[in-house]
Amino acid sequence: MIVNRQLISVINVIITVGGAFFFGFSGVQYAYPQLHLDIATRFVIGLVPATIVFFADLYFLIKNMNQDDMCGNCSLPNVLDFKEMAKKID
Repeated sequence: MIVNRQLISVINVIITVGGAFFFGFSGVQYAYPQLHLDIATRFVIGLVPATIVFFADLYFLIKNMNQDDMCGNCSLPNVLDFKEMAKKID
């Protein structure tokens, strides 16, 4: 269960950092089409928001890293546990 959460966190970081990079890389071309920037300049501009988003995500990952350890025997919510739903209905 913990491995799934960690995998989802890693995938979330990759998607958000990639999206921030794409925003900076493509957004400057749409915002200022008259500049005619080359690929290297757009790449550097894309790295700026990607770096900011990466460190923000890293901060929250580190902040919530020990959340699983602190809650030793806490029961996880069974959101899609159909057996529990059937018991509640009966």
